[in-house]
Amino acid sequence: MVQLYRTYIQPVLLYGSETWALTRALLDKVDAFDNICLRCILRIVYVDHVANATVRFRAGSLPQLPQLIQRRRLRLFGHVPRMDALLDISRALKTSIRGLPTGWKRPPGRPRHTWLRTLGAVLQPHNLGLNSAWKYA
Repeated sequence: MVQLYRTYIQPVLLYGSETWALTRALLDKVDAFDNICLRCILRIVYVDHVANATVRFRAGSLPQLPQLIQRRRLRLFGHVPRMDALLDISRALKTSIRGLPTGWKRPPGRPRHTWLRTLGAVLQPHNLGLNSAWKYA
């Protein structure tokens, strides 16, 4: 049953996740959904007070979804600098990393937590900034 979860449910859940600007609240919701699904598949009730780490061990030590999302995000970021420089995604990302034009301001009502900030937080433990990661990719 866990194999079916990996094959059918996880890909649908993670479709397009490499482009999500993840907040802590959204990560908690994704992780909770993952744990609920595994508990349901393994028929573990919350009344039994089984830790999530134990549930994951019984399921065969599946990697947690936030780690899978992070891996996908880094993989996407590795592909974009090697794309044709004339493609819109490459130009937009390069402009955002190198610096936006002076006087440019984000439109009101837009979220402050962006994909680039999420990516910067992922690269920070590796002592890489967005500029240096763009050059190395």
